[in-house]
Amino acid sequence: MLRQVTEDEQTATAAFLMDPASYGLAATVESMETHISRIFLLGDLISL
Repeated sequence: MLRQVTEDEQTATAAFLMDPASYGLAATVESMETHISRIFLLGDLISL
């Protein structure tokens, strides 16, 4: 059974994915939200 992810866990995960060091690169990370997903863009890389 899956457990509910807390808001704090979501915030920590988003902060990690917004940090360029998480990808081993030095660039600006952009975040876009859809009705169901948050997408992180880093140059040619996309992290869903």
